[in-house]
Amino acid sequence: MLTIVTGSQNSGKTTALRRHFEKCQQGDGFIAVKHFDGSQIIGFSARRLTTSEMRRLAVHDCVNQDMLDAGCKIGPYTFSQATLTWIDKTIINLIAQKTQPLYLDEIGRLEMRGEGLNNAFQSILHSGLDAIISVRTDLLDAVLKHYDI
Repeated sequence: MLTIVTGSQNSGKTTALRRHFEKCQQGDGFIAVKHFDGSQIIGFSARRLTTSEMRRLAVHDCVNQDMLDAGCKIGPYTFSQATLTWIDKTIINLIAQKTQPLYLDEIGRLEMRGEGLNNAFQSILHSGLDAIISVRTDLLDAVLKHYDI
């Protein structure tokens, strides 16, 4: 079963995923942790739920990106290819171990372009395992249609 947590930007979708995991203490996956400079979001880290390991996922154009292994880009954010690969490989291993539910935060425009978390999400969808993902409300219909959910 696929459970989708929806809401607008900054409405608490990530917090809902994290709290669900903490309450149930089952499954594994990733949430995106925002990094701020004052009130401006300057980047995100991917945090694995069971280990709390965090790796830089994306940085805003206003941040020095010299140390970032640039992968895809959407809007002002450049994503780390190494972190996306880490997420993909981890999800594949979790699927092989039949871990559920699998958590993934969040699916949107980047994924519908075949980038970002698309590979991890496709693997989850094809696994048949229970999963909990987040999607912005304004993108929900497009995501459902794109992935034929």
